[in-house]
Amino acid sequence: MTFMAKRVSLFQVLRQELGALISAEGFTEIPQGASERTSILMYSRDSSHGASLGFWFQRDVNSMYVDALGSSFTMEFFRSIDDPFESDCRERVYFLLTAAELKEMRVLQNNMIKRLPPLETVFEPWKLEFSGKFAEQYRKVINKPFNPRHEVWMRYRDKEDLVSWTSFIGRILPSLIERFEIAKP
Repeated sequence: MTFMAKRVSLFQVLRQELGALISAEGFTEIPQGASERTSILMYSRDSSHGASLGFWFQRDVNSMYVDALGSSFTMEFFRSIDDPFESDCRERVYFLLTAAELKEMRVLQNNMIKRLPPLETVFEPWKLEFSGKFAEQYRKVINKPFNPRHEVWMRYRDKEDLVSWTSFIGRILPSLIERFEIAKP
């Protein structure tokens, strides 16, 4: 059996790779309570930049078969610092992406999928028999364009995948902020 080479700390890599850019855009990390600390990494921008604005990265805490399928995360903007979970004032980054960015996202997703280890190296024989067909459907390269109305989370297996995602996010973060400010004034 082989397992993920080393479990990576999603939030540690996000801070390391995007921290300087996030700070340059005027955002600071919001400390989280113990129950949220492992699932959400949140940032806000002070009011000197205009209307209240923040965003968070959310980790999939219910990932099944992480060694076989990897894990995933998403990013979401919000307007209300007082109530960041108010649904009318939020937007997932996925829905702010252009067609070209969705295509690039699919390429990054496929690169991760292609690097997944063979199921027989991460599943015991009984698990392979019991869950192999289920797992295989999430290990197929995605050939069709992503549906812009159906969210897709960013999948990763290791730091290499996360660095690819942070490069993507870092390149488009200023545009995403502008798009969100227009979508949710």
